[in-house]
Amino acid sequence: TVEDESPFYRKIYSYGIKNINKFIKPKKEINILDLGCSSGFFLDIAKQKGWKTFGIELNEKEIEIAKQNHNVKNINLHEAQKEFNLKFDVITMWDVIEHVKDPHKLLKKIRKNLKPGGLFFFQTPNMNSLAARILKEKCNVFDGIEHVNLFNENNINTIAKKNKFKVLLVESV
Repeated sequence: TVEDESPFYRKIYSYGIKNINKFIKPKKEINILDLGCSSGFFLDIAKQKGWKTFGIELNEKEIEIAKQNHNVKNINLHEAQKEFNLKFDVITMWDVIEHVKDPHKLLKKIRKNLKPGGLFFFQTPNMNSLAARILKEKCNVFDGIEHVNLFNENNINTIAKKNKFKVLLVESV
């Protein structure tokens, strides 16, 4: 159940916010957009930090839960600036980018929705992780159905550079 997973995700999401805080300038109000925000659990934690929270989600049931505490819409990213009427200090994606067919196109849209000096933070499975190396084809990273792109530190750096992003930190969880 979600309740059983809650301490795990709270720990992961709190660690993500700690890392985001390392790289953003403190200011009165931080606008954060979470792409694929699900029921808004990460946004709940961000809101507890005093951040102004926004989300994009495709699953209507998840949107109804997230909308109780956050400004969440079922829209495409290219509509975000118009729909939310602002650009964002931070845009996040938690285990979503590996499902995106064209990450270059996505990164261009993310860049357009970030304020100057804004931060894009994402978590994705690492195809070179210890689990992936041990489990090989049995590892869910290599499902070949949902994960249409596989990432590691090298191709993250390559895609970031190609799309005018500077990689500030890469870690394995």
